[in-house]
Amino acid sequence: MNCNGSAAQTVAGYTYNILKSNNTAGVTLVAATIITTLTIGDGTANSVFNDGGFVITPGAGSVLNLTSGTYNLGSATVGTTWPAWGTRNITAGTTVGYVSGVAQAVSITPSYPNLTFSGAGTKTPVAGTLTIWRQLEC
Repeated sequence: MNCNGSAAQTVAGYTYNILKSNNTAGVTLVAATIITTLTIGDGTANSVFNDGGFVITPGAGSVLNLTSGTYNLGSATVGTTWPAWGTRNITAGTTVGYVSGVAQAVSITPSYPNLTFSGAGTKTPVAGTLTIWRQLEC
């Protein structure tokens, strides 16, 4: 499924073999879902994908392709965590945002090209080394 509209879009909680976000206005989950391959911004630069505070369960042999844009985790009321993607292809210049309004654990996997924190919730890295390629914005 390729979400490539020009207005904000929502995605239902199904099982997706391939889910693509090619929308600069954003694609947001509205329920927990299973995704085998999530690709953000392979067709439209600066695309946005929001987990909407819903858990993503990566399917067998899962792949995250963060090609161009932003991958946001969390919502105003839920502090979702980084899914256990099997393979992570993250391009320089892309961003991962922890955006929850409640406390949120920040994964040390992956190394982040750009990392942003927003929302009122405290962001706490899990044990280990947090690696950011470029900058941290709070």
